[in-house]
Amino acid sequence: MQLVCQRKPRRVQSTNWPSYDLEWDLPSSVSAAQVLATYSSPNLLQKIDEKLDVQVVEHRGMYNLGEGVQECTKSAILAAIGSGGRNLCEIDVALTADGVPIVAHEFNLFRVAALGEDKPVREFHSHEVVGKDVIIREVENGRISESNYRVTDDAISTLEDILDTALAVNPHSTFILDGREYEAHLIVAWLSYKEEYFGKVALLFYTFKYHDGDQFVASVEGAEPNSGWRKNVYLMPMIFPQEMVRIAKDLGYTQLTTDEIFEAGKYWIDTVLTQDMNIFAVQTMLSHVSEDELDDDATEEELLAYRASEASTRLAFYIKRDPNVREARPHLKLSTGTRCYDFTAVRDGRRLEFHNDFFTGMESPRETDLRRYIRHRYGTPGVPLLRDLPDLVISDRSEDDMALLAWKRAGIVREVDWRTPHLDVYSSDDD
Repeated sequence: MQLVCQRKPRRVQSTNWPSYDLEWDLPSSVSAAQVLATYSSPNLLQKIDEKLDVQVVEHRGMYNLGEGVQECTKSAILAAIGSGGRNLCEIDVALTADGVPIVAHEFNLFRVAALGEDKPVREFHSHEVVGKDVIIREVENGRISESNYRVTDDAISTLEDILDTALAVNPHSTFILDGREYEAHLIVAWLSYKEEYFGKVALLFYTFKYHDGDQFVASVEGAEPNSGWRKNVYLMPMIFPQEMVRIAKDLGYTQLTTDEIFEAGKYWIDTVLTQDMNIFAVQTMLSHVSEDELDDDATEEELLAYRASEASTRLAFYIKRDPNVREARPHLKLSTGTRCYDFTAVRDGRRLEFHNDFFTGMESPRETDLRRYIRHRYGTPGVPLLRDLPDLVISDRSEDDMALLAWKRAGIVREVDWRTPHLDVYSSDDD
């Protein structure tokens, strides 16, 4: 059998970005509709006390860059929860200078809009960005072009517009909002007044600017939320493995062993879980690697990355299996992600993996040392779901995650790897 990879890329005129067609690869006894109904459940937040199959969340919508559909746009999100048959979708959020939540992944809109000014979203007034054309920039020699881009049919949208439109199309859909940096508490306050979204959205927040649960709660309270926010706003604290290393250093750990890194992550999560908040799930990234896999000549950066990944797996077991955690929060979910890169492209004759820099919107190469294997395992469907730990996975390859679960249920193990062909930019030498 061939590798499971169901978004089949094809080259189109006038762009080096692939287009793709979805070709399901499932057991003969299972239909795509059945798979979607099983692994992308409607009304998810009303079912938190039920035992469900792993739920697969579409990451940034079903964007198709070759066809002119940019990520985190109305077209991409409606393609997922409308014609795509999904009920679960992740959406990235950023705040403008006047506090309006817009839908965008980066805090700099360079990659998705031609605004003529290079500054963060938070320095633009909403009327300066909302309604502006969304663009798709070409990648040339592994670099995002400043001048070569296509204008799409979408416009920069407010979160409210996106949610209202999407819920009108699919009232049973659920959205996981991604609130980054020191903005999550402001988004919590905004959501606390939006009764129409109660039970429809959950908000991810991170360790980067909230050093513990007390600070997060104090920040929310300082943003003047509605009094019912602790009950009505569903929350998902997120802790990256490498952030556990930083927290360990901040707590005064010096050896930075796997044990110390785990204890640091556990400390942060515990300070959050003890708060009086509606915590739906905890998210981390899972590669299931260990420092025992490294040779003696591994660099310090590689060693810490492998220790952090091992500590993250231990943290996942803690969240799912610790009796005290389960007694306090019996329905707490564990969430993870399937993603490796934002795109690959040929630069100076070599194909490299890139991510889009959060603060500039420009490309940034991924690590090429042994840390790349951690990234590859993050991006390999099925790997983050090993050991039957996660309840949810936010996925760049949602169909592949679903298909592997269906094949597993049928008793058949299928092969898969980290490559994401519909995000592999064509070069002049490609057919």
